[in-house]
Amino acid sequence: RSELEEKLRGFVAKRGLNSVEVPLWALIQLGRVSSGTAKDDDIASVMYREACAKLEAVFTLVEDSSVQLPREVEDFFRALYRCRDPATREHLEELLQTYLAKTKQQSRHKSLVSVAASNELLWELRQALCDRRSPDMTLAAQLLRAGANPSMREAEDDGAEEGSWNWNLLARRSHDGMPRTTLELLALNRFARAEDVELAIAKAVECKADPNRGSYEKPLTLAVRARNVPAVAALLQAGAELNRQALTSIRQVSSAKLRHEIEDQFMARFKGGDCSLTMKDVGLWATVQCGFTQVAKKEILDPAGQPSSVAVLMALRRCRDEQCRKAVKALLMQQLG
Repeated sequence: RSELEEKLRGFVAKRGLNSVEVPLWALIQLGRVSSGTAKDDDIASVMYREACAKLEAVFTLVEDSSVQLPREVEDFFRALYRCRDPATREHLEELLQTYLAKTKQQSRHKSLVSVAASNELLWELRQALCDRRSPDMTLAAQLLRAGANPSMREAEDDGAEEGSWNWNLLARRSHDGMPRTTLELLALNRFARAEDVELAIAKAVECKADPNRGSYEKPLTLAVRARNVPAVAALLQAGAELNRQALTSIRQVSSAKLRHEIEDQFMARFKGGDCSLTMKDVGLWATVQCGFTQVAKKEILDPAGQPSSVAVLMALRRCRDEQCRKAVKALLMQQLG
């Protein structure tokens, strides 16, 4: 993004600011306060002064507190987080607060900041997933301190339109077309460093993100589906419930190494008594794959028990308990012939 910003400044400098239509958010993101090393006619300084003038014009139009602030003022906050010059960010933040005080709309300030910070956090997490990298942890921490809501879902901002901040532009690249929350995006990103995933999930939950919230697939299920072992561990540690959907997702993990790592974490929950799932909930295949010999034998011998299936036979192949595997195999051969 930094390289692109420099090219855009060069383009505007060559054409002239009067000849190029530059939106307010771009003026803010690309502008810079004049310093001793920067000429007053430096394009970044010119853009900064233009941004200040446009902000004053916008707030002059809404001096009546009954008038709604325009959408572009909300985009201002997102551009402010992306502005790389600390002095410019600080000055523009003070400027905005002054204008809000004049127009008696201070109450909207916290809401605007929270929505902008939340959208920027979701954008960074989605971008990290697309780029197959760790999220920018420094930026994420800054956004959480600024009031980002980790429970917010992509596209929950009613004003979202096709354009600069539309999450769909990245969703298509990440092969995931569902609007996600912070925890869901972290669960899906198996390319991030383990320590970053663990810290990010812990901080999100600390900021009131619910590890058991999900419109259909909860974060733990997504982490299993994505083969994201660090996310599975972090979510369980944060209080995610081991449910049937998450357990069933293990069948889609073909890598023995990854599957065993996830199974070990689930088994610790079973043995520790932290899971309320019953045999009826999980199915015969799960008892076989987990090595619960007596439970599996009882179910197989019960005429009213669950019938054997391809899932059970696959679980038998994947079972790591040799004694259980031999006992169940003998029973199935006796039953099936």
